[in-house]
Amino acid sequence: RRGTVCQRHPRTALHAGDSGRVREQDSLAVSGGSGSPDQVEERRPARLQIPAHAKINLCLKILGRRPDGLHELERVVQTVDLHDDLVFEVRPEGITIDVDDPTVPSGPENLAFRAAASLPAPASPPRGVHIRIRKAIPAGSGLGGGSSNAPATLLALRRLWGLDLPRRRLEEIAATLGADVPFFLCGGTALLSGTGSVVEPLPDLGGY
Repeated sequence: RRGTVCQRHPRTALHAGDSGRVREQDSLAVSGGSGSPDQVEERRPARLQIPAHAKINLCLKILGRRPDGLHELERVVQTVDLHDDLVFEVRPEGITIDVDDPTVPSGPENLAFRAAASLPAPASPPRGVHIRIRKAIPAGSGLGGGSSNAPATLLALRRLWGLDLPRRRLEEIAATLGADVPFFLCGGTALLSGTGSVVEPLPDLGGY
């Protein structure tokens, strides 16, 4: 496929909005392990690196205002090649974030921090993480930089912390973090409705 539009790949345990293109075989090299995916799951790697891709709006329609004051929207969106890089390293306890863009918060206001804090605590250590975010998506650009960082965090920590969370539960958590966050769990091309939390995958588009 030509251009900068990301293709949708089969979804696996590590894949953030076509962000990543991190599939099981890719994660072996990142974690330094070898062998079957099941064996890697048992070992719970100490480090993962996941790209979190930006998105563009291909079309936008405002349908009206909801009783809660928010606008009812219908949008077709697409993930693109532009991405942030996130590196996750387990820690015994706590959540810390290092961001190379001084305009992006590194504390509880950061969506990656909020995503990590929204997950249930692991039954056994490690129960913490240090997240390094290298920004390429401009902050405040409307390209979903913060929104894509959140599902990347959910997927990475489900693996690193050994959490037994089904996809549906991740989608529910994502919806509490922001309107666009659930979309980045699937990526590719999709129709978003409601406030953006209802995601209907569409055939991928090319030529961008």
